[in-house]
Amino acid sequence: MIFNVFRQESEKHHSYVLFSSFFLLLVVCIVSLGSVAGSQAAEITVAWDPNTEATLAGYKLYYGTASRTYTSVIPIDKTTTSATVGGLQEGTTYYFAATAYDTTGNESDFSSELVSYGILAASNENGTITQSSLVEQGGSQTFYITPDTGYHILDVLVDGFSKGAVSSYTFKDVATNHTISAVFEKDNLQPIADAGSNQTVNEGDPVGLSGSNSFDPDGSIVSYQWIQTAGASVELSNPTSPTPTFTSPNIGLGGDALYFKLTVTDDGGSQAESTCMVNVTWVNEPPKADAGQDQTVYQGTLTTLLDCSASTDPDDGIYSYSWKQISGSDVALLNPTTIKPTVDLGSISSDGESLVFQVTATDFHGLQSTDSITVNAIWANLPPVAEAGPDITVNEGGTVTLNGCASKDPENGIKSYHWKHTDGSPVTLADPTAAVTTFEAPQVDSSGAILNFSLTVIDNAGLESTDNCQVVVNDSPSIDLTGSWQNLSINKNWITGTFAAQNIGDLDSGPVSVAYNIVSKDGPSFYKFPETILLSNLSAGQSINLQVKFKWKDTFRGQFIVATIASRDVSDKEINQENNEVWMMIQ
Repeated sequence: MIFNVFRQESEKHHSYVLFSSFFLLLVVCIVSLGSVAGSQAAEITVAWDPNTEATLAGYKLYYGTASRTYTSVIPIDKTTTSATVGGLQEGTTYYFAATAYDTTGNESDFSSELVSYGILAASNENGTITQSSLVEQGGSQTFYITPDTGYHILDVLVDGFSKGAVSSYTFKDVATNHTISAVFEKDNLQPIADAGSNQTVNEGDPVGLSGSNSFDPDGSIVSYQWIQTAGASVELSNPTSPTPTFTSPNIGLGGDALYFKLTVTDDGGSQAESTCMVNVTWVNEPPKADAGQDQTVYQGTLTTLLDCSASTDPDDGIYSYSWKQISGSDVALLNPTTIKPTVDLGSISSDGESLVFQVTATDFHGLQSTDSITVNAIWANLPPVAEAGPDITVNEGGTVTLNGCASKDPENGIKSYHWKHTDGSPVTLADPTAAVTTFEAPQVDSSGAILNFSLTVIDNAGLESTDNCQVVVNDSPSIDLTGSWQNLSINKNWITGTFAAQNIGDLDSGPVSVAYNIVSKDGPSFYKFPETILLSNLSAGQSINLQVKFKWKDTFRGQFIVATIASRDVSDKEINQENNEVWMMIQ
């Protein structure tokens, strides 16, 4: 007579099988389940308690994909009490049962059936999920989801339904096959805000701010927002434009420093801020901050001194200094309002790091200037060396090329470049993250302009270096046609006079015409002389006297004679055309 007994012990299912021909005790349980690394196959290990009957010859483990319909059998020696079944298909339900047999060939009935269910795990690239596995009926299995560096979990799907961006999920009381999949998404990198260069302007000047050199390393910037944070209040033309304008305010003799903050938002919702300063001057000129040369300090150095003693002011002197840390791990900055504050480097890790500090110099009338310094604390990796290239001189409107290709790193290479326009009239760089970038030199007056740029390079270990260069923009050579009335008189029926046609520019002109009109004091022209004087050219600085003679009319008295001088060569460049008309009243 055969008896089948079932009981639960230690959360495992055990089956006892007794034979009428001999006494044989068989206990079967699943002890491990898993996947074979690098394959689509799963394996399962089944174990049982040994039997001690003298007539025991061995065991047989049956399995298949339908209950009590087994398609495979594994004979097992009587000295072995476990078996591993490989090559199982992930995501498939398997049924297992065991028998025992004696030395005469008698075989027991099947044990209680054990069932394993498949949980098929999958993920896209850029992260991992616990491998697919087989789970015993009623058992539990936890899956762990881990994104790669620079990525995050976007969603986890269980049997096709979203569970959100969870980092683990546990299947409990498993009674069927399941699927679990993870989707990863690249982290949104923060945009880089650039509020443009600091500027110095006179009161009443038109001023342009420029955030055009802001960029997003993995997407695009979708919005700009400017606000004024300090100084005499001004009205921005369009605070949500990358390039708003305003008119500098009237200020006192000491001038005023206006501060503006730019906030940019990228297409992933991340934001970044940057500030710029506009010094409005009348009599007082702004200071020039100098944070000193970049520093490299080595392992074991606990402190270092910053030094802005090279800062200058052309007139009233520097009233105060203020240091602050603007990047890197937070460190203690001791005495930040002194010329030579101390930096505590004791907290820097053995990997080394780049720290950037900025000093603001304020003169006695409140005008300000800023400068920054990089301190590379190194233990093993040496910092890169930035090379912004030589200073450049260019004419207005010309294309300027900034070249940082001479920058180098002694060990692991340069990871990134970042050009920044630090001082002067705003310009837009073609690509502020390229080793070589270009821009168009702005229009300037006869005194020209100086533009300052910095290049920061970062190596693959995160250390950085900064170098500066200067671009001198000259007023382009151009013609400037004008003239002056030397004399004008009425003699009986004639008006005679002398008009001096002049080129006060610094470039020779092509052909020039001079025409005369009689214009009423109210503005409209009512008489045009039929003859136009043609000159072959006017050299730079040249003046030619032209004789004028025309019939007198009584209606001319009290009106104006206007000489209009103009170039007849379309290739001539003349920026100032406001002085091309020269008026003279007829007395």
